[in-house]
Amino acid sequence: MTFRAVFVTGAGVIANPDVLLDLQEAIRTFRGQHIDLTVEAHRDRRSERANNYLWAIYREIAAYTGHRVDDIHDAMVERFLPSERKRIEFFNRLSGEVLEIDTNRRRTSKLSGTAFFDFVEQVRLFASEFLGIETEDPDPDFWRARIARSRATTELRLHAGETGE
Repeated sequence: MTFRAVFVTGAGVIANPDVLLDLQEAIRTFRGQHIDLTVEAHRDRRSERANNYLWAIYREIAAYTGHRVDDIHDAMVERFLPSERKRIEFFNRLSGEVLEIDTNRRRTSKLSGTAFFDFVEQVRLFASEFLGIETEDPDPDFWRARIARSRATTELRLHAGETGE
């Protein structure tokens, strides 16, 4: 059983008593057994719908360019995600030979929530601006809310600066 986005108060208590009761009930089903419990910070997960939307854009670009969909994905990852390149060195103690292998672990599967949405939007804008491929914005309200939050934060900073707080 998974409990997602459970809020823990500053006192370290689960805020929603119903969640606590459900958790206790779930644990009771394992009476007399050893169980594994994992507690970790909540992480926004991207939806299957959002992932499908990204691959629909890739298919549009592939149809337009003639490239394979997987190649389009690799190109967009290369273009829009920060590099995680590193060199791993292996040393053979018997021969003295050194083998160096470069890796780059950039993956969209590591992205979630806003970071994934930003990546999809970069791909969508690339398709539109560079290739002239128009795709529907899947969530225009996201951008309106983000702009409103940004403006509110800016106004708070300006206000704080003006009053000396």
